[in-house]
Amino acid sequence: MVGTRPAKIRSDTTVGKILVQARRLRKLSLAEVSQALKIPVHHLQALEEGDLSVFSAEVYARGAFSQYAAFLGVHAEATQNAFLRVLSGAREYVPLRVHRPRSWLASKLSPRWVLAGVLLAIALIVGSYIAWQVQTFLRLPAVVLHEPTTEVIQGATVAVRGTAEAQAQVTINGAAALLDADGNFYTTLTLHPGINVLHLEAVNAAGRTRVLERHLLMPRH
Repeated sequence: MVGTRPAKIRSDTTVGKILVQARRLRKLSLAEVSQALKIPVHHLQALEEGDLSVFSAEVYARGAFSQYAAFLGVHAEATQNAFLRVLSGAREYVPLRVHRPRSWLASKLSPRWVLAGVLLAIALIVGSYIAWQVQTFLRLPAVVLHEPTTEVIQGATVAVRGTAEAQAQVTINGAAALLDADGNFYTTLTLHPGINVLHLEAVNAAGRTRVLERHLLMPRH
Protein backbone atom coordinates (compact mmCIF):
# COMPACT_ATOMS: atom_id res chain seq x y z
CA MET A 1 0.00 0.00 0.00
CA VAL A 2 1.15 3.57 -0.71
CA GLY A 3 0.19 7.04 0.48
CA THR A 4 0.87 10.53 -0.82
CA ARG A 5 2.61 13.60 0.48
CA PRO A 6 3.57 16.91 -1.16
CA ALA A 7 7.06 17.17 -2.57
CA LYS A 8 9.18 20.19 -3.28
CA ILE A 9 8.59 21.50 -6.82
CA ARG A 10 9.11 24.68 -8.79
CA SER A 11 6.87 27.44 -7.38
CA ASP A 12 3.54 27.98 -9.09
CA THR A 13 2.80 31.67 -8.60
CA THR A 14 -0.81 31.56 -9.85
CA VAL A 15 -2.36 30.40 -6.58
CA GLY A 16 0.31 32.11 -4.49
CA LYS A 17 -0.35 35.51 -6.14
CA ILE A 18 -4.06 35.21 -5.46
CA LEU A 19 -3.40 34.57 -1.77
CA VAL A 20 -0.77 37.30 -1.45
CA GLN A 21 -2.90 39.92 -3.23
CA ALA A 22 -5.96 39.08 -1.12
CA ARG A 23 -3.94 39.26 2.10
CA ARG A 24 -2.31 42.55 1.21
CA LEU A 25 -5.64 43.96 0.12
CA ARG A 26 -6.87 43.29 3.63
CA LYS A 27 -3.63 44.72 5.02
CA LEU A 28 -2.77 41.59 6.95
CA SER A 29 0.62 40.16 7.75
CA LEU A 30 1.39 36.45 7.77
CA ALA A 31 1.77 36.63 11.54
CA GLU A 32 -1.72 38.09 11.94
CA VAL A 33 -3.25 35.43 9.69
CA SER A 34 -1.34 32.74 11.58
CA GLN A 35 -2.68 33.98 14.89
CA ALA A 36 -6.25 34.08 13.56
CA LEU A 37 -6.21 30.65 11.91
CA LYS A 38 -3.76 28.89 14.26
CA ILE A 39 -1.72 27.86 11.23
CA PRO A 40 2.10 28.17 11.42
CA VAL A 41 3.56 31.11 9.53
CA HIS A 42 5.86 28.90 7.46
CA HIS A 43 2.85 26.87 6.26
CA LEU A 44 1.08 30.04 5.11
CA GLN A 45 4.25 31.23 3.41
CA ALA A 46 4.62 27.84 1.69
CA LEU A 47 1.09 28.15 0.29
CA GLU A 48 1.85 31.60 -1.09
CA GLU A 49 5.13 30.39 -2.65
CA GLY A 50 3.67 27.16 -4.04
CA ASP A 51 6.18 25.03 -2.12
CA LEU A 52 4.09 22.34 -0.44
CA SER A 53 6.99 20.17 0.73
CA VAL A 54 6.71 21.58 4.26
CA PHE A 55 3.51 19.59 4.79
CA SER A 56 4.01 16.04 6.03
CA ALA A 57 0.86 14.80 4.24
CA GLU A 58 -1.36 15.96 1.40
CA VAL A 59 -4.39 16.21 3.65
CA TYR A 60 -2.67 18.88 5.78
CA ALA A 61 -1.86 20.94 2.70
CA ARG A 62 -5.50 20.73 1.55
CA GLY A 63 -6.80 21.73 4.97
CA ALA A 64 -4.43 24.67 5.38
CA PHE A 65 -5.24 25.98 1.90
CA SER A 66 -9.01 25.69 2.42
CA GLN A 67 -8.81 27.62 5.71
CA TYR A 68 -6.51 30.31 4.28
CA ALA A 69 -8.52 30.79 1.09
CA ALA A 70 -11.83 30.94 2.97
CA PHE A 71 -10.37 33.43 5.45
CA LEU A 72 -9.25 35.70 2.59
CA GLY A 73 -12.51 35.21 0.68
CA VAL A 74 -10.86 33.66 -2.41
CA HIS A 75 -12.15 30.12 -1.95
CA ALA A 76 -13.64 30.09 -5.44
CA GLU A 77 -13.81 27.04 -7.70
CA ALA A 78 -11.15 28.41 -10.05
CA THR A 79 -8.76 29.00 -7.14
CA GLN A 80 -9.48 25.56 -5.72
CA ASN A 81 -8.82 23.89 -9.09
CA ALA A 82 -5.58 25.81 -9.49
CA PHE A 83 -4.42 24.65 -6.08
CA LEU A 84 -5.31 21.04 -6.91
CA ARG A 85 -3.19 21.25 -10.04
CA VAL A 86 -0.27 22.44 -7.93
CA LEU A 87 -0.92 19.67 -5.45
CA SER A 88 -1.07 16.94 -8.08
CA GLY A 89 2.21 18.12 -9.55
CA ALA A 90 3.80 18.00 -6.11
CA ARG A 91 2.47 14.56 -5.23
CA GLU A 92 4.98 12.00 -3.99
CA TYR A 93 3.98 8.41 -3.38
CA VAL A 94 5.33 6.84 -0.24
CA PRO A 95 4.86 3.31 1.12
CA LEU A 96 2.54 3.00 4.09
CA ARG A 97 3.61 0.81 6.95
CA VAL A 98 0.72 -1.46 7.82
CA HIS A 99 0.88 -2.92 11.27
CA ARG A 100 0.55 -6.67 11.20
CA PRO A 101 0.05 -8.42 14.52
CA ARG A 102 2.85 -10.83 15.26
CA SER A 103 2.08 -14.51 15.38
CA TRP A 104 2.09 -16.29 18.74
CA LEU A 105 5.40 -17.97 17.87
CA ALA A 106 7.03 -14.69 16.82
CA SER A 107 5.88 -13.00 20.04
CA LYS A 108 7.42 -15.81 22.09
CA LEU A 109 10.73 -15.64 20.22
CA SER A 110 11.68 -12.29 21.71
CA PRO A 111 15.22 -12.10 23.14
CA ARG A 112 13.83 -12.18 26.68
CA TRP A 113 11.86 -15.39 26.09
CA VAL A 114 14.75 -17.02 24.21
CA LEU A 115 17.09 -16.25 27.13
CA ALA A 116 14.51 -17.59 29.58
CA GLY A 117 14.20 -20.77 27.52
CA VAL A 118 17.97 -21.26 27.40
CA LEU A 119 18.28 -20.72 31.16
CA LEU A 120 15.40 -23.13 31.79
CA ALA A 121 17.03 -25.78 29.58
CA ILE A 122 20.35 -25.36 31.41
CA ALA A 123 18.58 -25.61 34.76
CA LEU A 124 16.81 -28.81 33.68
CA ILE A 125 20.06 -30.38 32.45
CA VAL A 126 21.96 -29.46 35.61
CA GLY A 127 19.05 -30.57 37.81
CA SER A 128 18.77 -33.90 35.99
CA TYR A 129 22.51 -34.49 36.34
CA ILE A 130 22.44 -33.71 40.06
CA ALA A 131 19.39 -35.95 40.55
CA TRP A 132 21.16 -38.77 38.70
CA GLN A 133 24.28 -38.33 40.83
CA VAL A 134 22.22 -38.35 44.03
CA GLN A 135 20.29 -41.41 42.89
CA THR A 136 23.51 -43.17 41.96
CA PHE A 137 25.02 -42.35 45.34
CA LEU A 138 21.97 -43.47 47.31
CA ARG A 139 21.15 -46.53 45.24
CA LEU A 140 22.12 -49.89 46.71
CA PRO A 141 24.11 -52.19 44.46
CA ALA A 142 22.18 -54.76 42.44
CA VAL A 143 22.84 -58.38 43.41
CA VAL A 144 20.88 -61.58 42.78
CA LEU A 145 21.48 -64.91 44.52
CA HIS A 146 20.71 -67.80 42.18
CA GLU A 147 21.88 -70.68 44.40
CA PRO A 148 21.19 -72.24 46.77
CA THR A 149 17.53 -72.55 45.77
CA THR A 150 16.47 -74.34 48.97
CA GLU A 151 17.06 -73.76 52.65
CA VAL A 152 17.53 -77.44 53.51
CA ILE A 153 20.87 -78.70 52.34
CA GLN A 154 21.68 -82.38 52.07
CA GLY A 155 25.45 -82.52 52.32
CA ALA A 156 28.40 -80.89 53.97
CA THR A 157 28.93 -78.25 51.26
CA VAL A 158 26.69 -75.96 49.25
CA ALA A 159 27.25 -74.04 46.02
CA VAL A 160 26.67 -70.30 46.19
CA ARG A 161 26.09 -68.70 42.80
CA GLY A 162 24.81 -65.27 41.84
CA THR A 163 25.17 -62.09 39.80
CA ALA A 164 26.17 -58.58 40.89
CA GLU A 165 26.48 -55.25 39.10
CA ALA A 166 29.78 -54.34 37.47
CA GLN A 167 32.54 -53.00 39.76
CA ALA A 168 30.76 -54.30 42.87
CA GLN A 169 32.80 -56.00 45.59
CA VAL A 170 31.10 -59.16 46.85
CA THR A 171 31.95 -61.02 50.04
CA ILE A 172 30.33 -64.22 51.26
CA ASN A 173 30.70 -64.88 54.97
CA GLY A 174 33.64 -62.46 54.95
CA ALA A 175 35.48 -64.10 52.04
CA ALA A 176 35.81 -62.21 48.73
CA ALA A 177 33.97 -63.66 45.76
CA LEU A 178 35.44 -62.81 42.36
CA LEU A 179 33.21 -61.56 39.54
CA ASP A 180 33.68 -62.59 35.93
CA ALA A 181 33.19 -60.27 32.93
CA ASP A 182 29.40 -60.74 33.14
CA GLY A 183 29.22 -60.02 36.86
CA ASN A 184 28.74 -63.67 37.88
CA PHE A 185 30.29 -65.05 41.05
CA TYR A 186 30.62 -68.58 42.40
CA THR A 187 31.93 -70.18 45.58
CA THR A 188 31.23 -73.09 47.93
CA LEU A 189 30.51 -73.08 51.63
CA THR A 190 31.22 -75.79 54.14
CA LEU A 191 28.30 -76.43 56.44
CA HIS A 192 27.93 -77.88 59.90
CA PRO A 193 24.93 -79.79 61.19
CA GLY A 194 22.12 -77.49 62.19
CA ILE A 195 21.52 -73.86 61.17
CA ASN A 196 24.14 -72.15 58.99
CA VAL A 197 24.08 -68.48 58.03
CA LEU A 198 24.90 -67.39 54.49
CA HIS A 199 25.85 -63.71 54.76
CA LEU A 200 26.44 -61.93 51.45
CA GLU A 201 27.52 -58.30 51.10
CA ALA A 202 27.82 -56.32 47.86
CA VAL A 203 29.46 -52.86 47.91
CA ASN A 204 29.25 -50.51 44.91
CA ALA A 205 31.62 -47.69 43.83
CA ALA A 206 29.74 -45.15 45.99
CA GLY A 207 30.29 -47.30 49.07
CA ARG A 208 26.66 -48.32 49.40
CA THR A 209 26.16 -51.84 50.72
CA ARG A 210 23.42 -54.37 50.07
CA VAL A 211 23.19 -57.36 52.44
CA LEU A 212 21.51 -60.68 51.71
CA GLU A 213 21.19 -63.37 54.33
CA ARG A 214 20.00 -66.92 54.07
CA HIS A 215 19.59 -69.48 56.84
CA LEU A 216 20.53 -72.92 55.62
CA LEU A 217 19.69 -76.08 57.50
CA MET A 218 21.93 -79.11 57.39
CA PRO A 219 19.97 -81.98 58.97
CA ARG A 220 21.65 -83.99 61.76
CA HIS A 221 21.99 -87.67 60.91
